[in-house]
Order: sequence, then structure tokens, then C-alpha cells
Amino acid sequence: MITGFQHMHSALRWVVLALLVVTLVKAWQNRQSSFTAGQAKLGLFTMISMHIQLLLGLALYMMKGWASMLGQPGVMESTVMRFFTVEHLVGMLLAILFGTLGHSLTKRAASDDMKHKRQLRYFGIALLLIVASVPWIRGLRLVLMMNRSRLIVAVAAAVVLAIAGCGGEDTPSQNNGSTPPSEASIKRAYTMKCSLCHGSDGKLMASKAPDLSQSTMDLESRIALITYGKGTMPPQKGILDAATIRGIAEYIETFRDVK
Repeated sequence: MITGFQHMHSALRWVVLALLVVTLVKAWQNRQSSFTAGQAKLGLFTMISMHIQLLLGLALYMMKGWASMLGQPGVMESTVMRFFTVEHLVGMLLAILFGTLGHSLTKRAASDDMKHKRQLRYFGIALLLIVASVPWIRGLRLVLMMNRSRLIVAVAAAVVLAIAGCGGEDTPSQNNGSTPPSEASIKRAYTMKCSLCHGSDGKLMASKAPDLSQSTMDLESRIALITYGKGTMPPQKGILDAATIRGIAEYIETFRDVK
């Protein structure tokens, strides 16, 4: 179900963006003319698509566990976690607020000139907020900072990389080696670095991540994978210390389904 909602949420954003752009272009082109019924319908359809996108987004926000992470230690220090738990949500809520105002206030405007101006003003602000809050901009920055050799120009691929680049900017976890990391710190490190793609139980499979509950990988191979990364999975060497990496690998072992 989560995968289906993700696909719908991802596809609908292009509909929202296209409707916003067309609405703004029409309002600009016709600013010296009468406000048409077609423009009014465009504003209505744009608002409806934004509200549907909001419902899908809120469903994903709950199902993927972002809501439960609010207030947890380390969330605000993690660039990726902070983005998906707070920044993306707030930015999109504001965008939908201005999109709703763009339709409702345009309907109430007394003159055609005022209707054009209100569509341009409120839908324009909504578009700017959406562009500033979508994952692809942050994803591009994360990819560049991790020095990936392949940079996909397409926005859809950039979003995938944004989701896959879990925690690339965070301060390395410090452990002097004399005391092993606690179970709580291991779980927190997994939540911050891995749960974005794998989920809290290893079964999320976002961005083509494998189902960890079905994995047959041995412990040492998993430690090497976490340390050096592979494909879209970013390396954690220099970000997490060896003891924490081993602790995460051992913690993932507990996800395996008992047969």
C-alpha cells in the first residue's frame, strides 16, 4: 500500500505543477482581458489537485512513521530527517493554503482585473513554495556533497537519489572504542541513516531498497555494505564509527522473519 501511495503522490505532483504553470500563464496572458470561465475552472482544478496531493502526503507521513519521529533525539540534527519530518510538510501546507486562497479569493474579487491579479499572486506564491519544498533540490545537493560520479539530470531520478542519500551531511558518530554503543544509540542511528529507505522494520523497500526481513546476507558482508555502500546506498565510512556500523548490522539481523 505504501508503494502505491508513493507512486500516486509522485505522479500527482507533476499534475499539480502543470496546472499551476498553466493557470499562471493564462492569468498573465489574459490580464488585459476579461476573466473567463476557463480560467476559473483551471483555478478550481488546481486547488482540487493540491488537496488530493495533501491527503496522499499526510497518509504517507503517517504510514512511513515521520509523524512518530517528531521530537525524537537527533531528528532536527539530521538534514534528511528534518527535511521530511518538518520542512517538506510545512512548506507544502503553506503552498496548499495559498493555492486555496488563490481560488477562493479570486471567486470573490469584484473586477476581472482583481481576479487576474489574485490568481497570479496566490498561485504564484504556491508554486514558489512547492519548488522550494520538493525533495529534488535537496537530493541534488546531497548527491553533490557525497561526490557521486553519476548525476541524473531528470527530476524524477533526482528525487530517488534524495530519498536514497540518507544522512550524507550528518556529523560522524563519535565513539572512542572503549565503550560499545548502547542499544538505544544503535536504534537511533538506524532510524536516522537507514529507516528512510528500509522502514522501521526493514520492510519499506523505498527506492528499490531490499526487504531486510528476507535478506540472507551474512553479518560481515552487511558490515562491508554499510561501510562502503553500493549503488544508490551511500557509504557510511567516515560518517559512522566502526562499532556503530557493526551494531546496525547486528540490529538488522533481528528483522529476519523466523521460519
